Amino acid sequence: MTEKEFDLLYAAHKGKELAQFSKDTLFMCEKNGWLKSGKLTESGYEALSPYKVDNAIIMAAGRSRRCMPLSNYLPKGLFEIKGDTMVERQIKQLHDAGIKQIIIVVGYLKEKYYEMAKKYKDLIVIDNTEWEEKNNISSIYAAKDYLKNSYICCSDNWFAHNVYCDYVYDSYYACKYTDEFLDEYCVKSTDKEGYMTSVKKGGEKCWYTIGEAFFNK
Repeated sequence: MTEKEFDLLYAAHKGKELAQFSKDTLFMCEKNGWLKSGKLTESGYEALSPYKVDNAIIMAAGRSRRCMPLSNYLPKGLFEIKGDTMVERQIKQLHDAGIKQIIIVVGYLKEKYYEMAKKYKDLIVIDNTEWEEKNNISSIYAAKDYLKNSYICCSDNWFAHNVYCDYVYDSYYACKYTDEFLDEYCVKSTDKEGYMTSVKKGGEKCWYTIGEAFFNK
């Protein structure tokens, strides 16, 4: 399936207008039996099934030194913004997007997260015992048995609008453009398909990684 065909089928799945898609893309989707009278068919949903998001993994094990002294008492993901903690806002947005299995990986002040998790009966909490020595990569490893078509989220992501989808075409890392210098991980190079091939610490007039990522299985 091409990305354009995926975009059309996903729009149909969400009940959106299809007029913006080319006649060729519409024709191919109808020819393949994925679409009929602007509606997804059973074959269309079967074609989309490899792109179904299985779960989300929220990394919440770190100490958040940049937020001291507040983070001496409370993990950053439990900071409250506009009535919701950052982690709980993400949980709600993931649920709203149709993603029910959520794994949260904890370490520093983990008891605070265990208390919060009592509100969500299906939330899976995993201890990362190596968080202090090995950082975020050890949190992904701690949740390795759950990695499928998975969102990878940081506990301190806060989105004004829901960025999550129940089907995703390919792996990505959300990025934002900056003209000014930022001491963040910046995209240094990409290949012809747009995949990141290298990053660097710090940069200006570049895209820097921030927000959610998606790993396909």
